[in-house]
Amino acid sequence: MTELASSTREGALPVAALTQGEEWVWRGLVQFVGETSRTLTTSLQASVGLTLLEFDLLGFLYDEHDHCMVMNELAERIQITPSGITRMVDRLVARGLVERRNHPGDGRRYLAVLSVAGVELYEKTTPLHHEAIRQQFLSHLEPTERVALGALWHRLLKTPE
Repeated sequence: MTELASSTREGALPVAALTQGEEWVWRGLVQFVGETSRTLTTSLQASVGLTLLEFDLLGFLYDEHDHCMVMNELAERIQITPSGITRMVDRLVARGLVERRNHPGDGRRYLAVLSVAGVELYEKTTPLHHEAIRQQFLSHLEPTERVALGALWHRLLKTPE
């Protein structure tokens, strides 16, 4: 079976192949996200030595009122495995940007807490990161396209506007 889209398995319904336009929408999205993520990571690594995911982790912690989150919840938010979040937090702990603490209500869980140095780095780096996002992405969209794309993401991600 060389063509997954048009193949059938015993007892399974046939699956329609993507049209050329559908294929381009999907592959374009995957390629754009990959290229943009690599470019933003390169920019962050050159300026502050962080990957895009590490910067996102700092941002999620920064946005919490107490600058902390349960490690498993943080992993879900960043969309990486629990072991992946452990390794990432370990790297940030070693740099003094994050602290790991026992959860006060559950000894089996851990909290990731943004340190003072992490807050300072995040606040210093955010304007540079926002400018890179504007250059890499937003500058290619008309204002009406930004609004439409924002509404589309809300619908696809099932989040309230």
